[in-house]
Amino acid sequence: WATLAGYIDEQKKLFDLPRAVDNVCLKQASPCLKVQEIPILTGKVVLAEPVWTIPILARNAEWLHEVIRSTGLELEVVTVPNISEPQSVSDTADLLLIEDVIEMPIDYGVYEWLCIATGLRFGFNKVQMKKHHASIRRAVGSRFPFGELMKIEQSLRSGYVYLPLFSGGETVVRTEQVRGVQVRNTGYSDFYRLWIGR
Repeated sequence: WATLAGYIDEQKKLFDLPRAVDNVCLKQASPCLKVQEIPILTGKVVLAEPVWTIPILARNAEWLHEVIRSTGLELEVVTVPNISEPQSVSDTADLLLIEDVIEMPIDYGVYEWLCIATGLRFGFNKVQMKKHHASIRRAVGSRFPFGELMKIEQSLRSGYVYLPLFSGGETVVRTEQVRGVQVRNTGYSDFYRLWIGR
């Protein structure tokens, strides 16, 4: 897996460098200095993914399929029936391709992602998840919680437990007409006082 993951990590930069990211904070990936040879791999990989309804996500999924197949691996793609329950395909799939949302502010977003990330719920069994949550509690209770949370994220990333690929964003137009939206200290938006002007 590490060989394939390293190759995918490099190829994302050649495919779409402006949107390629290196971590959960959406830090832009640095460009490839040297193009790696395509590794020659054998076997079969089962990739689980949802039904893509957004064109750019479908394009990214097709790109990933091509990269995996270019190594010589046989690829089987299965549809996740309910992305809210990724563990439903944990026994049948080797990998999970998903879109995750990182909420703002980033301190909260990293914490939330580490706690409930779909990919981690796919990859971790109950014992591993319990241990992971214990490390999050220790990090939050430390003197520098964000730094400790980022160490957990880096450990997951360096062990290829997850592999961030690309970032995206949504643009809200005509924001001058939307008033009253507040962000709570939990990081979630509060629409209780929302109003829209003409």
